[in-house]
Amino acid sequence: QKTKAGFYKKNEDRSIHSVDFKTGEYSPMGLVRFDCFRIAKDRQKLADKMIALCYGDDRGSKFVWEVTARSLIYSANRIPEISDDIVNIDNALKWGYAWEAGPFEGWDAIGVRRSVDRMQSEGKKVPAWVLEMLEAGRETFYCTENGVRTYWCPMGKHPVIIEQNPKVLNLVLHKSAGNTLKRDLSASVNDLGDGVLNVEFHSILQPTLHPIDSSYVEMINYAIDLIEKGDYRAMVLGHQGANFSAG
Repeated sequence: QKTKAGFYKKNEDRSIHSVDFKTGEYSPMGLVRFDCFRIAKDRQKLADKMIALCYGDDRGSKFVWEVTARSLIYSANRIPEISDDIVNIDNALKWGYAWEAGPFEGWDAIGVRRSVDRMQSEGKKVPAWVLEMLEAGRETFYCTENGVRTYWCPMGKHPVIIEQNPKVLNLVLHKSAGNTLKRDLSASVNDLGDGVLNVEFHSILQPTLHPIDSSYVEMINYAIDLIEKGDYRAMVLGHQGANFSAG
């Protein structure tokens, strides 16, 4: 932005040109389409988008895979140089660069063992501690189970519990401890404790926008029935996602 040109250049008419590596000159960008981008665009969840981009068979996917694989290996090699744990590296990328998921969270999303097998088949050198984790039977860097979230510690070679803020209710952790009373296609009823219910919506068709449907209404009515019977005192509508509901 400071030099007004790099790989791309914005002209006075606001058109954007890209650099031609053969001539070193800027020229109008051609329209490029890749199947992996089209498939990823149709996916709702981040993990599904990443899988579509990394494991396709077109040139676009091969490029995304190469960038992703090298970035993941680089991140793993920065332990303990810049951090003793993966959590702070992930947080640095999310808090500092607005990433939706850090490198190790993203690695979990595309499948650690699957990606490592491909890296090794391509002659890439995977950090020893990642291989040691897989050999120990741990398939992911993060694991959520029985209300507890852990991460793999490369230094100690064992899982470590991630401390949670007691003032924040994490629904993902809460549900993993068996606090879901009833689950339907697009909504669930969870027991939050202290006589409070939560109707969580997770649309099966639009899991990022959560539009209201009959399943959602049915779960609300189920929660209301429990309250009217005196089993609970209050109900909270909400979920762990970014968008409340499209209506």
